[in-house]
Amino acid sequence: YKTAGYGWSCHLHCDTSVLGDYAEADTYTLERDASQLAVAVTEVHEAGILASRLQSEYVSFQKPLREVLSLTNRFCGGTQALMELLEETRISLRELGAAWATATKVRWVW
Repeated sequence: YKTAGYGWSCHLHCDTSVLGDYAEADTYTLERDASQLAVAVTEVHEAGILASRLQSEYVSFQKPLREVLSLTNRFCGGTQALMELLEETRISLRELGAAWATATKVRWVW
């Protein structure tokens, strides 16, 4: 079918076109027949269903993933607090050893 020249849309069925003589219009031929178009529509429909299912699976995967991330962050925070406590304990033991060594005149090695 022919399309209108000068920036107009298809003059066969589009509202934006103007009826008239289109001397410089392009002619297009259909590259697929009706059965090929039906197959293409079916493929696009199936791809849409698959995309919808994948999106729903992705959303359902997000909740457990957030929980794992939360637990990981809590574990890292707990590990950091434990490391700080161990460092404080080490310093306290060193100070205690130094005080004991001074009191007993025995060398304390840490």
